[in-house]
Amino acid sequence: MVLGGAVTIENFLDSVRSKMPELIEILQRFGSPQIRNQGTIGGNLCTSSPIGDLAPLLMVLNSDINVFGKNGIKKTNIKNFFKGYRKNILKKDEIILSIEIPYPNKKNKIFSWKLSKRYDQDISTISLAINIQTQKNIIKEIQMAAGGVAATPKSLDKLCKSMLEKKLDDAIDFATENLDKFIQPISDLRGSSHYRLEAMKGLFRRLQICLRQDKESLSIMEV
Repeated sequence: MVLGGAVTIENFLDSVRSKMPELIEILQRFGSPQIRNQGTIGGNLCTSSPIGDLAPLLMVLNSDINVFGKNGIKKTNIKNFFKGYRKNILKKDEIILSIEIPYPNKKNKIFSWKLSKRYDQDISTISLAINIQTQKNIIKEIQMAAGGVAATPKSLDKLCKSMLEKKLDDAIDFATENLDKFIQPISDLRGSSHYRLEAMKGLFRRLQICLRQDKESLSIMEV
């Protein structure tokens, strides 16, 4: 799927309804209807907020960003786009032209969750996106990315590597018991460092429940 940088969040939502329905809830929780109809994918990424809703999701889908400037078009993986707190690789004369989002393997399951004080029209305290494939309860592929745990949206590559080829329950236990070795969130008005760590552990347990029950997702409203 290739989407222009000026595609609105609402149009993004419409485009995934039949092809990637796992993304519907996280996109429906993005701001308000007014914001979704005005805000764009490129705009959300360019703010480079560590708690932006789209970045973790696009990371686990291994998306590429096409950047246009006076020297032409260059492509970069989204994991290389963010350079620091609200900083990215764009120069003054460059814009996001488009985002290339690969369709996930049909054997994989996609999950994307955010925790906030309100269900919608609110900024995330933390978020977690997961692209995972299991076979006979063994993790064969996994990509995870989180928001609200670092100065930029963070791809959890090292943690994923440690979870590969483990039984699901063992992998989740490992992740929850060792999470502070992989992320060191700060405290701010939305939540303390301790709260963020414990809440992230809860999202890993939610993943465990979803895969045990063979659910495509588990809404925050069901927990």
